[in-house]
Amino acid sequence: MGKYSFTVEDDVDGLSYNFRTPVCSVVVFFNPHAYGEYLEKYTFLSKNTWGLSIFSVPHICDNHYSADVRIRNTIISIIEDFFEGQGSDSVLLYHCDSADGKQGKRSKKFERWYQNSGLTDTMEKHEIEFTVESDSDESQQNYFGFIGVKSNPHFTEVKNEFDEFARSLAFLDK
Repeated sequence: MGKYSFTVEDDVDGLSYNFRTPVCSVVVFFNPHAYGEYLEKYTFLSKNTWGLSIFSVPHICDNHYSADVRIRNTIISIIEDFFEGQGSDSVLLYHCDSADGKQGKRSKKFERWYQNSGLTDTMEKHEIEFTVESDSDESQQNYFGFIGVKSNPHFTEVKNEFDEFARSLAFLDK
């Protein structure tokens, strides 16, 4: 159960971890500015929150690579490396991309990865699901969450602020 080697690039936009598999290239990006203006009123979330994005670009068309456990292991290792470098007071915010309607599957996969990793001992993943109604009377499920280190002395406050922030996002378009 190995993992892929990865490189790290640090620039003004954030931290980029990159690795390549036989079928795709993967970028795990940590953006300290991703939610900046939305978090200004939250004491703890505004201090050290990073947006987490995971992108993959396939090299081989129509190849299902989701069963490659090394991808999961590498992403988990990258998250651990991120927290080691940024400290236990850091918080990762994420949302599951909904452009193709597969956000529910992404949420389930990410939850499975988390539960099957060693992260559950030291980190907590907290996610909420909410429905956004559009002008066309269609509704869309959204998944928004955070990952934080359990030893963060302000973890409870972060969780409470996240819940308030997520609820406010659920009502932005109404």
